[in-house]
Amino acid sequence: MREVHIVGIVSGVPADDVFVAVTDIERFPTLCEDVREVRIDDADGARRSSWTVKFRGGVLEWTELDTSDPDARTMSFRQTDGDFKEFDGEWRVEAAGTESVVRFAARFDLGIPGLRAVVEPIAAKSLRNNLSTVLRGLFGSDLRVEEA
Repeated sequence: MREVHIVGIVSGVPADDVFVAVTDIERFPTLCEDVREVRIDDADGARRSSWTVKFRGGVLEWTELDTSDPDARTMSFRQTDGDFKEFDGEWRVEAAGTESVVRFAARFDLGIPGLRAVVEPIAAKSLRNNLSTVLRGLFGSDLRVEEA
C-alpha cells in the first residue's frame, strides 16, 4: 500500500471554516484542472462522491463513501467502486492558535503488482500535487504546505 500525507498550515482562518472548505469537494474541479469532475450523491442519507481525475494521459475514476464529522473536523473516505484496488483516507482540521492545520492522509493500491514500483510513486506524486493545488486555490497566500 502506498501512502500520501499532506499538511497545510492556514493562517488567520478559523478551523471550522477551513474544514467546510476542504470538504466542499464539488469545488475541486474549479481549483485543479486535473480533477475533471466530482459528483455527489447523498440520496439515501450516505454521501457518495464519484471522481474523474486526469492521470498519465488517461483518467482514473472511482466512487467513494465519504463520512463527515464536523464536530471533530474530520472526513474519512473509502472507495466503494473504481480503478483502485483499494483507496481510503481522511481529511482532518485542527485549530493551532491563530492557525489551522489541515492534514490529508490516504492509502492506495492500484492493483498492478508488476508495475507497482513504477506507477504507484507517480500516482502518489500526482495526488500530492493535485491536493496541494486545491489547497492553494482555497487559501492562497494564507497557506503553507508541508510534506508530512
